[in-house]
Amino acid sequence: FYPPRLEVWSRRDTHLQEWSRADGFLKQSQDPFRQDVEPAVRWRLLPPLVCRALGLKGNEPLAFCWAGLAVFAVALAARLDLLTGSRPWATLGTVGFATSGPFITALGWLGLNDGWYLLALLEASAGSSLWALGFWTLVGPWIDERFLIALPLALYVRMRLHLPQPGLLRRTCRVACAGIAPYVLLRIGFSAIRGDAVSASYTASMLDVFRIYASYLPLGWAMGYRVAWLALAAGLLAKGISWKSRLTGIALCAAALVVISVVAWDLDRSTGILLPAYVAGIVV
Repeated sequence: FYPPRLEVWSRRDTHLQEWSRADGFLKQSQDPFRQDVEPAVRWRLLPPLVCRALGLKGNEPLAFCWAGLAVFAVALAARLDLLTGSRPWATLGTVGFATSGPFITALGWLGLNDGWYLLALLEASAGSSLWALGFWTLVGPWIDERFLIALPLALYVRMRLHLPQPGLLRRTCRVACAGIAPYVLLRIGFSAIRGDAVSASYTASMLDVFRIYASYLPLGWAMGYRVAWLALAAGLLAKGISWKSRLTGIALCAAALVVISVVAWDLDRSTGILLPAYVAGIVV
């Protein structure tokens, strides 16, 4: 367990990682469409819009971030309980993720809405309703674009967790594509009409610094789940599925992890996009 650095919170120093993202999110919560925020969060509009609609003032939006973690933890426990049929196993799985790098980082760094995007990813991968899938794929990208990177893996796990039905894969993909279409089309249209130099500059800068931290990738990934990587391995290599399915899952995990690691340097936090594989591992 890693408790938050409370003495750092009290300083309100925006040069420190714990406060840097919080400063931008608090500004966004008062004016969601302002442009003078960190490039990585400019399109993560849904959380600040909700905070603005709720009338949250001062530091109150930070509680919204923590609420996301709480809701996600409860939803994860409920989903695992339903899918495993075992309360102790569901508890172990929930505690395992709650002590992982993605969860701990979001708890200690103020202004992160990872709980809400992880909730969307959980429901997209473990839910059974296509209507619900449409909803979560609609809102997920507006919480955090990392949802899009993890979506193929989420759909793969979704098909693994439910009984096969004729045409289900096709219907699932159609619903998911329809859900993400507004976000994707709007971003493409905005970039085509007005340009998006800020996002392009951010990507270029991350590619430039990637060579600096690339050698730390294995260590950063290991700190993401630590011993719980065994659960992910169990999900990807489970008995009863074909080698084709196993290789597909491994490829989707690897692709998502590599992409997010190139564009985001907080490596242990970034492993959260593998949540669907973690859920599959606990269930099997």
